[in-house]
Amino acid sequence: MKTLLALLVMLGVVACTIIAPLPQELVAKNDHAALAVWYEKEAANLRQKAREMEVMIEEYRKDRERGRKLMIHPPKADFVQECNNLAVMYTNAAKQAEMLATSHRDMTRS
Repeated sequence: MKTLLALLVMLGVVACTIIAPLPQELVAKNDHAALAVWYEKEAANLRQKAREMEVMIEEYRKDRERGRKLMIHPPKADFVQECNNLAVMYTNAAKQAEMLATSHRDMTRS
């Protein structure tokens, strides 16, 4: 029960924190090299979150009813699909962060 609760809390927290706030001091300094590095790190973090969702998908596939059995008022959510949606969102956000890193890196060459 505690494990399920922890997974559900993590799922909710993860959904609320797709991308970290951009460090405004780097923007203010127009530091494109540092911004490129920041976006590269953010892309790596987002890809890790997508991998974590893939692990959760496999856990829920093992027993699709596990989450519903342990809850007082079973949700109508499909946990496999919800985790898949988050994995896709994280993967897309990582791609965008990588594109921004490339753009900032290109600005340092200009």
